[in-house]
Amino acid sequence: MAFLWYAATLLAALTAAHRLFRLHGVHSLFTNCVARTDTRHQTRFENLRRFFIPDGSRGSKLPNLVTFEFQKDAVIVEVPAGSFWSYPRVCHHTQEMCGQFYILSGWWYLDGFLSGVPGEAPPERLHSWRSFHNSHAPATTTAQIRVSGSEKARQLDHLIASAVQDAEVYFKLCSTPLWLRLVYAAARAVSPAAADLLARRVLWVQIRAMFFRHDTWEYRGRCTVFRWWYAFLNAPDWVIKFEEWSEYYASKQFLRLNYWLGHVCLGMEAEYEQYTIGTSI
Repeated sequence: MAFLWYAATLLAALTAAHRLFRLHGVHSLFTNCVARTDTRHQTRFENLRRFFIPDGSRGSKLPNLVTFEFQKDAVIVEVPAGSFWSYPRVCHHTQEMCGQFYILSGWWYLDGFLSGVPGEAPPERLHSWRSFHNSHAPATTTAQIRVSGSEKARQLDHLIASAVQDAEVYFKLCSTPLWLRLVYAAARAVSPAAADLLARRVLWVQIRAMFFRHDTWEYRGRCTVFRWWYAFLNAPDWVIKFEEWSEYYASKQFLRLNYWLGHVCLGMEAEYEQYTIGTSI
């Protein structure tokens, strides 16, 4: 009798698993893995999504498609009509990571500089925060901007574009923790929207891990604890310097946490050989 009860329980569990997870898909999690896409010679990443814009921010409900085209010494960023795309506010502490910008078409906003006329835009400066996006609204026509800089800066863009393209492939890698692969499989079976949300959250960590190892520090606010003492007075230099220091410190610790989380808990690295830009590009 006990045997029949166990058999019935097992059969019911297998039936539920088959319906919920599509059992062959769950079984493949234990036996089959895929490799990262080899993008070393890929020059164009078309209509990428899940890229930088967090939920709840301006433009998060709008299409955020973007295309990256890699050239010998530059990257062409192309935002199609009807899309809103934004690069996070970052700074660099080495000159080789600072980029130069040339507007090709459409309207672009670069921290105080707004232009829809083809021509040069202000370059990035050392230790200065900078973000850029296609104006303040979805593009009415295709917007293009050329970002030139060092090979290291171009390499970071190629790493990120490759990771975004492989956002779903990540959950089929052997290096991805099994528990996370199971959670993603369950999310896909229950709600594609939930699976997409999980993919974007994981991708967020991956991109910040890449930032951490490539001198790209994302702005995370500043400490203004001493400001209330000088609410109606000009703050002394030491207060201003402390607040500037706190910006860099907060950014570094935030990215360090993401790098640790990705490396220790999610099986991530800051660089992948398959995503390294080829010498022929």
